[in-house]
Amino acid sequence: MDWHDTAQEHREAFDTYYLWNPIVKRIWLDGPLDDLIAAMAALNDDGTRGYMDSVYHRNILEGLRVEPGLRVLNVGCGYGLHELELHRRCPELELVGCDISATMLRTARWNRTPAWLAQSAAESLPFADNAFHRVLCREVIEHVIDPAAVLKELHRVCAPGGVAVVTTPNGSGLVQWAANLTGWFTNRNVQDEAYRLRDLRQWISGAGFTIERRVLDGAAYFMLVAWPKWLRWLAPSAARLARVAERLPIIRTLICDQVKYVLRKPGQLPADLGAHPTARPEPPVETDTDRRLRETVEAARMPPPGGATRWVRSLIAAVAVPLAYLALCVVLLPVSLVVLLIDILRGKR
Repeated sequence: MDWHDTAQEHREAFDTYYLWNPIVKRIWLDGPLDDLIAAMAALNDDGTRGYMDSVYHRNILEGLRVEPGLRVLNVGCGYGLHELELHRRCPELELVGCDISATMLRTARWNRTPAWLAQSAAESLPFADNAFHRVLCREVIEHVIDPAAVLKELHRVCAPGGVAVVTTPNGSGLVQWAANLTGWFTNRNVQDEAYRLRDLRQWISGAGFTIERRVLDGAAYFMLVAWPKWLRWLAPSAARLARVAERLPIIRTLICDQVKYVLRKPGQLPADLGAHPTARPEPPVETDTDRRLRETVEAARMPPPGGATRWVRSLIAAVAVPLAYLALCVVLLPVSLVVLLIDILRGKR
């Protein structure tokens, strides 16, 4: 099978998968959503995902450090979550988004995205060299065919002196280790592979970026959202307790499920970045394509999970993994505190 066949199947898998997405369904069946972060939080009765997402989005926005006049590219923009939030915080930005999925791009347009959009695989971006002051690539690396090629493309389109923020599940963490070993907590419908931190550093360096900052967060995120309903009332408190571990060296690498890199492209920022070949946002006027997509979204149903397998995974998420987290924290806490103290003392010198 050649690359084009693989890419086509890859694109079709995501188009189908996104038809089940609850936010996509709400946009097409209930109308545009102005606050997607609040809509995502409302999907979880216990509030765990909303709490985790608020931390997650804050770390992304702090890493981008946007200011008026900057041109920002979001690779894998989905239904336009970050474009809406960035526009709300800084209306003077020039926002551009691209995604492999026509379903998601059409959903972003229907949800009144403020960004100019283009359909593209992340391995081959349709933009000129050095075209953007800021580049965001959130939860994309784990879903692409060639992550090293994606990082090289991000470097190519990022202007010298510009910043890229890349986020992905932490493949060196306990949950991802269990997922790779057993298949638990993984998405079987599309390409989904969390990479080790060592591999990510190698690809980042090979692309030409320097790492300004690495943030590990989302402690126990995947485990908590997988808890069975009868334990969900404990999840918000557990999420806040787990966040304490994000400050502890060694421990955070094992129990934080997300990693975010703030990357810098060496060089001096040019005065003029030039133009970019993208389409202006379409007005929210319903077309035949919109009507067909709405009907498809309404008819799409997520495949039901297996009965016995579901109960086994719930039991492991509720009991086995938390016990493993606790054991690791108890064993590694003294070492982590010593490392933290040494870092503090070095910082004061």
